[in-house]
Amino acid sequence: MVIKIPSWLSSALDQTGADLIEKSVKEAEKKTAGEIVPLIVQGSTINASAPLLAVFIAGFLVLALKHGFWLYDLSDYTSVWFWLALFAAAVGGGFAFGMSRLGQMVLTPRYEKRRQVQQRALLEFYEAKLNHTTGSTGILLFISWRERQAFVLADEGIAKHCQPTVFKDVAQALVQGAKEGQLAKGYAQAIALSADILAKHIPIQTGDLNELKDYLRIVD
Repeated sequence: MVIKIPSWLSSALDQTGADLIEKSVKEAEKKTAGEIVPLIVQGSTINASAPLLAVFIAGFLVLALKHGFWLYDLSDYTSVWFWLALFAAAVGGGFAFGMSRLGQMVLTPRYEKRRQVQQRALLEFYEAKLNHTTGSTGILLFISWRERQAFVLADEGIAKHCQPTVFKDVAQALVQGAKEGQLAKGYAQAIALSADILAKHIPIQTGDLNELKDYLRIVD
């Protein structure tokens, strides 16, 4: 299937790579009744307090600079209007930075980014209707691109047979592919590992139906 590769992902994935991922899913599902869905989102981090934090930091730096001038008797070379203008620029620039995607990433703690990526993965699991498969055998291979983080979410039909730690290597393959800018390679490896795990517990059955599309899903 031809899919549109967005600009934010084009450096790490092309149509050939997307085709490889689709082929990998098709091959994997010949071994298992599990429904494997690969999905990438642009980013998951949202920090409402980032603009205020950026304004505080920028304002503090201006005040520190001003007092530094005073300590070294350089204040005579500047005027009140200069400092007011500089402070206003710092506040405006800090707010803009805090609102930007880069600012959101820089000013959000790692543990909070991880939590939000996990929440987004759970949302996409339900959006993709992975919880509606026969036997509850859906499994989501999820990457949040901006954070370079991955989660593997399995429905209860898989979870009752497999401990979450079983999919540690699957998630690691996804993360490695994202960090190296080789998403197709990372996904192909992760899908193959998933197939080997699932085939042991929920092997393919006669008359098995392919309930979900096999292509890579990309969400802005």
